[in-house]
Amino acid sequence: MALGLSYDHLFVSIMVQSNAVSLSLGHSAGLPKLITGVALMVVTALVVFGGMKRISRVMSVFVPLMVGLYIAATFWVIISHTAELPAIFKEIFVHAFTPSAALGLFPGAAIAGTLRWGLSRGLYSSEAGLGTSAIAHSATAVKKPLTQAYWGMLAVIVDTLVICTLTGLAVLCSGVGKSTASRRHPLWLHMPLQH
Repeated sequence: MALGLSYDHLFVSIMVQSNAVSLSLGHSAGLPKLITGVALMVVTALVVFGGMKRISRVMSVFVPLMVGLYIAATFWVIISHTAELPAIFKEIFVHAFTPSAALGLFPGAAIAGTLRWGLSRGLYSSEAGLGTSAIAHSATAVKKPLTQAYWGMLAVIVDTLVICTLTGLAVLCSGVGKSTASRRHPLWLHMPLQH
């Protein structure tokens, strides 16, 4: 188990995230993957080799900034498509309570797909169940450790309920989710810039 987690953290997780960044920058700014990879490596090295204090300082600035910008962007998409919201909510509730939603096309395949995508989203979205976020929370210097535990739980709740709900609504409102070409690209690459 330890060997598998070490392999995942040293190679797999890092590659997934850096690949997402390089694809986004490649499509939007025309940057080659090599340049993006080297830039990410240098920035990561500067932060990581600065020790836990530098990691904490950088993350305490960037994480709230990233979350705030993401929430603002998804609100912008949702607000710019408010006419579609009633139909979207109707579609969500109508399809949630159909026999095919409960049974899937084939129950075994549905369970396997649910496990695969649920684990993938959970691990790369909030690290729920992986346990690595506990390492960061345990390294903080607080007077009441219980307070830090609450922050750890709140992070998963905010990510799962707020961020995922806003993402789902933004994808459904914009119509991007209906395109098969959009499955490998970020939402903003396919969104028309009309109001």
